[in-house]
Amino acid sequence: MTPEQTIQIGKQAEQLLRDPMLVQAFEDVRENIHAQIENSSFSEGEDREAAYHMLRALASLKGQIDKHVRLAAGAQAEANELDRSTVLRVAELTKE
Repeated sequence: MTPEQTIQIGKQAEQLLRDPMLVQAFEDVRENIHAQIENSSFSEGEDREAAYHMLRALASLKGQIDKHVRLAAGAQAEANELDRSTVLRVAELTKE
C-alpha cells in the first residue's frame, strides 16, 4: 500500500470513529453484551462465554479502525518530513 493510500484509509477510519451513529452503535452493542453477561444465570456459562467473545470481537474491530488512524498519522508525518527536507535542499541549492 502506498503512503497516499495509507493516509486516505486513515482519514476514512477517522471519519468512522467520529460518526455519531457508529459511536452510538458501538456503545449500544457493548452495553447489550454486558447486560447479557450480567443477566445470565450460573448455568448459562456457554452463553456468557459467547458474549465475552462478542465483546472481544467488538474491541478488535474498533482496534483495527484505530490502527488505520495511527498508521495514517505516521505516514503523514513521514510525508511532511520528506517535504521539509526537499524544501531545505532546494533552498540550499538556490543559495549557491
